[in-house]
Amino acid sequence: MFVQRAIPRPLGGVLPIQTPPGPAELEAAGAQPVIGTQPQVLLGGHFFLSGEVPRRTHFERGFRGHVRLDTDGQWVPDPLIMDERYVAVQVRGRGLLAFSACSHAGIVNVALDARERFAPLPLHGVMGASTCRAPTR
Repeated sequence: MFVQRAIPRPLGGVLPIQTPPGPAELEAAGAQPVIGTQPQVLLGGHFFLSGEVPRRTHFERGFRGHVRLDTDGQWVPDPLIMDERYVAVQVRGRGLLAFSACSHAGIVNVALDARERFAPLPLHGVMGASTCRAPTR
């Protein structure tokens, strides 16, 4: 998640997106960054942070045109944004609530993954933005 990203400009070129603070900056501000790709249980087992969200639907294709800066300094396509995560919490008497941010993975993919991971616990709700787009032909 600490890479430079950008979106295409309508008349050409790209518009860089602000890069989040890196691990050193976070530590300097008093945080204890935990960097990894695997799912994690947080805050004494009360919250779940997903790993990569499997892309299962045919209609959630990611963020078309999105790019990231590779190690060679070149802009490369990155429509799937595989470092997208969601947070889930169990609500007593209700079931599971899943919270996604921008939902580049697709909100339906987030719901499917949460439902599968926590079965038979019912999925009570999913909150987040949807960025699904129709497939490009």
